[in-house]
Amino acid sequence: MFELALDENEIQINYIRDIKVIGKKSSKDAVKVFTKEEVHLLLERSKNSQYGELLHPYLGLAFNQGISPSEALGLQVGDIQTNSSGKTFLSIKRGVTKKKEGETKNEYRKRSIVLRDASKPYVDQLFALAKKRHSLWLFSQEDGSRLNDIENIRGIKAYFNKKKGYYEHRNTKWYKLLEDCGLEFITIKNCRHTFTMAMLDSKQYSHTQLSDMLGHSDLQMIINHYAKSIKGKAIDMDGSFDIYAGDTLGDTKKNMKESVLHKAV
Repeated sequence: MFELALDENEIQINYIRDIKVIGKKSSKDAVKVFTKEEVHLLLERSKNSQYGELLHPYLGLAFNQGISPSEALGLQVGDIQTNSSGKTFLSIKRGVTKKKEGETKNEYRKRSIVLRDASKPYVDQLFALAKKRHSLWLFSQEDGSRLNDIENIRGIKAYFNKKKGYYEHRNTKWYKLLEDCGLEFITIKNCRHTFTMAMLDSKQYSHTQLSDMLGHSDLQMIINHYAKSIKGKAIDMDGSFDIYAGDTLGDTKKNMKESVLHKAV
């Protein structure tokens, strides 16, 4: 519950993380990310109609724009506009959850973001579907009306039944896709987490740009929410990079060479 509140920017810090509970701890709602290979696999497999007509374009937007489930359901055709310079923007104005349509959670979540090139094929697919259904909504029912909840795309949420020893509703859309791809059963919101970590790793955007794109009120949100996912990144560092190449003493490399020679002798 506190993780959801943190994600929706209702609280700034989840102090519950610092409370240690004796016994087995559930990690089903923890921040987890997919690898690049897993993202490609999910996008390719989700094209199959057995997972529904909307899961594939939803994943395309979630993985490439980082929008939340409620924000995706609130998108209308008119929310995507192209300016005179040819740049296309996606306006996040509303959210839909549990059959309710309303404003975004707070003023920071109401924003305009650049529609990335990788997202355009999925938007085109949604535009064609909206036109076919005579709908104002990018994600809609067959009759053109808006969806009530992410469950309409994801399917009934799976949960682990301790008595039976397996996941209930494991064959509903998103979870069926995960199972067919041989991936762990995690919530669909982790597509947004995957986008965030991929953007951080790419270093193509500043933290302020990324924070604004996600609808966060400040940079602390990214630090608090994704700190645990940073573990293990150190092994990807380039060990040949000399951080003291410009040191004022000018003897760092000399000392290193002498040390190597001494060990060799």
